[in-house]
Amino acid sequence: MGRLGISFADRVDYAQFLHDASELQIVSSPGKLAKEKDANSGFNGFLELPIVKPDVEIPVVEIYLK
Repeated sequence: MGRLGISFADRVDYAQFLHDASELQIVSSPGKLAKEKDANSGFNGFLELPIVKPDVEIPVVEIYLK
């Protein structure tokens, strides 16, 4: 899975998988190159997802906003 770009990272307070309540990290775009690339895509951060898909049919992410 990897990273999922989001355009509302500054408004996220907490994120977790719904099936097991494991916390997911929200990271800002680091570095000049990433910022230039993200400026074109509209992302201001990323949701860090595990490399291996969880053992559920459809993984659902629950996001709490500030």
